[in-house]
Amino acid sequence: MASGSREVGPAPRSLAYRVARLLDRILILAIVSGCVIVLQKSFHFINATPFLNVDDSIANVAVSLAEHGRYGFLSSPTQG
Repeated sequence: MASGSREVGPAPRSLAYRVARLLDRILILAIVSGCVIVLQKSFHFINATPFLNVDDSIANVAVSLAEHGRYGFLSSPTQG
């Protein structure tokens, strides 16, 4: 090629496209940060909270609603 030729580069991106990409990255960063915070809090309290299986609580909710028409921890006596 001749020494005076110009190379054709990619087309410049519009301002709206760049702002949308920036907002996408900020949103992803916020979601990942929230997940990290929740995991950190979960691991912080893992030794202090009692173990609970998901299937145990589902059965208790169903029985409480069916037999008593309300949801609550029915095995504890009420005070007063």
